[in-house]
Amino acid sequence: MPIFKKLKKVVNDVIFIDPVTMEKVCSLNQCINKFDSVEEETFMRMKRGVEMPIVQQFHICKECKRKYASRTDKHKNYRHFLEAEMKTFNS
Repeated sequence: MPIFKKLKKVVNDVIFIDPVTMEKVCSLNQCINKFDSVEEETFMRMKRGVEMPIVQQFHICKECKRKYASRTDKHKNYRHFLEAEMKTFNS
């Protein structure tokens, strides 16, 4: 399991919208304490005709299961991408 770092409120709040009613359900700053765990998900990505496994990290809300990638998560995701790329194309 990835190292957990508690989220902080963001200046430009992220609003979550119900896709059916198109109404605001909640926002990141409003529910910041509900995003209390970090998960990783692996998926396959095609690059130059070769599939490579990519690991993506994000925070997840304990109530609604919405996902949010913080700045730290995005940096780790980029590092995971570079590692996968090196393993795929340097072997």
